[in-house]
Amino acid sequence: MTSAVVVDRRPTSVTLASSQNPSDPGVAVALSAFMTPSFINEGSVEFRDGGTLLSTSPATLDPRGFSRALLLVNLDPGQHTITASYLGTINFEPSVSQPLVQTVNTAGFATDVSPGSLMVPPGGSNSFLFYVSPVAGFSGSVSLTCTGAPAFATRNLNPATLNISGSTLTSTVTLSSNRQVAGLRHQPFGPQMAWFVVTCSGIAAVLGRRPRRGRRHCGLFGVVLLIVVAGSCSGGGSGGSSQSGRSPTTAQITVTAASSANGSLVSHSQQVTVTFQ
Repeated sequence: MTSAVVVDRRPTSVTLASSQNPSDPGVAVALSAFMTPSFINEGSVEFRDGGTLLSTSPATLDPRGFSRALLLVNLDPGQHTITASYLGTINFEPSVSQPLVQTVNTAGFATDVSPGSLMVPPGGSNSFLFYVSPVAGFSGSVSLTCTGAPAFATRNLNPATLNISGSTLTSTVTLSSNRQVAGLRHQPFGPQMAWFVVTCSGIAAVLGRRPRRGRRHCGLFGVVLLIVVAGSCSGGGSGGSSQSGRSPTTAQITVTAASSANGSLVSHSQQVTVTFQ
């Protein structure tokens, strides 16, 4: 009679690790399943993404003194729940790792501005820079729009479209003011000027009726009186000219970058504080 031989299999455990997490799309990730005991050099490991089998790799003994199974995989953007299952052998029991959530970035872009605030003089212009930088290998066309400028101002983006491919690109945003330089404002004909005209007419009438010999003294008196009257008209009051005052206008200028290069709309905005004098 032959008796069955019962082999006492050793218990095992699996620890799963990723070479890069999160990772970028299009970049292969190395998934390593480390087995305990560390001298396991037989059997296989299944790698699964949720319920989907990715691949089966052999368990090997690494020269550095540990046992592992390796898988190089290129995953789609998003989150992936990865597990590694050691299938066991006649000598080792099967085991399953704890789930590892592998995140693959979605390709996109980041934005920035410089400077964050500026001033625009009356009748003049000023500009700032808008930066677009690729993220996770993004490439494609990015359209720019600018809003928030007051009615008396114009805006220009140069260029208004950026074709991103591996490096940061820049657009110059120029703001121009149609306001005129504040200056002197002429006031209407005031009562002082009217009094000056009447006085001059009176002096002329008096001088015209004086004898020839006395006109010289009257003429001198008339000149002095005209100087006094003219001085009183030019100083203060409602006559003459005055300075036209105007308060600065502050606006939040918003630049938005948008792209549908990856099949879904991605947009980012930046704001700059602009003071129009």
